[in-house]
Amino acid sequence: MMGIKDYLEEELDEKIEDRIDVLRTQRDELNVQMHLASMELRDEWDKLEHKWAHYSDRVRELKTALEPTMEDVHCSLAMLGDELSEGYRKIKKALR
Repeated sequence: MMGIKDYLEEELDEKIEDRIDVLRTQRDELNVQMHLASMELRDEWDKLEHKWAHYSDRVRELKTALEPTMEDVHCSLAMLGDELSEGYRKIKKALR
């Protein structure tokens, strides 16, 4: 059974990877055609390439940064779930 941590990580990874795939496809298609482009378009392409590198770096950084946070969220939810479960057991036992 998939835990909340795994689910959230998977959802985040899927959304990020989907976005990266779309951007990568657009980038690859344009890169093939750039040899025909004017100097103005090449300058714009160079600016976008810089932004692409920054975007790719940030995605990697955020994934790395979120790992410990996701672990904390998972642990907190697990502890709360355990407390609730124990409280419910106590109430059920008292009702017998």
